[in-house]
Amino acid sequence: ATLGGMGMGMIGLPTSANTLAGVTVAEFETVLRTAAKSIQVVELSGPKSETAIVTLIDGTQFTISDLYESPTDPRSPLKLIASCRSYNVPTKSVGLEEAVLSLSSSG
Repeated sequence: ATLGGMGMGMIGLPTSANTLAGVTVAEFETVLRTAAKSIQVVELSGPKSETAIVTLIDGTQFTISDLYESPTDPRSPLKLIASCRSYNVPTKSVGLEEAVLSLSSSG
């Protein structure tokens, strides 16, 4: 599968679930600007939400490879979440959901 059908052409995505292609934050912002409706969800995980997996509406997944936790760097997870929100792309914090579920089930 490629994003070529969405006019992207620059990113070839593998079909194997074991190996996800990676794009940079800058490349992902291009996808946001040109094809935001093709993005189903962006899931963030890791201690600082520095791991992001993007799922497209056709089921294709890829990662955002250069997220960096910093209050000033444009590649920060919070900046990514803000960019997604401005294009109405849903985000999900997987680590936060797991923590809440473990707290609620232990009580």
